[in-house]
Amino acid sequence: MRKIICFILALVVMGTATYAQDKPAKGKPKKETSKEAKPAKTAEAAKPDAAGTNKKLKKDGTPDMRHKANKEAAKKK
Repeated sequence: MRKIICFILALVVMGTATYAQDKPAKGKPKKETSKEAKPAKTAEAAKPDAAGTNKKLKKDGTPDMRHKANKEAAKKK
């Protein structure tokens, strides 16, 4: 009995494995990328604030608190 169950289980596993991903996925086709090299984005220079010190800013324009100068400026306020 044990051999029969193992045999049937093996057939089921092999049978379902043959159907796995036989058709391409439906959805948006991949965009073609251009082979031209794009220029790298350069970081903006640090902008001086009213006190004349340079602050490192995040993309949204707020001070980046990972830098020591920004932490000290926040403590002074």
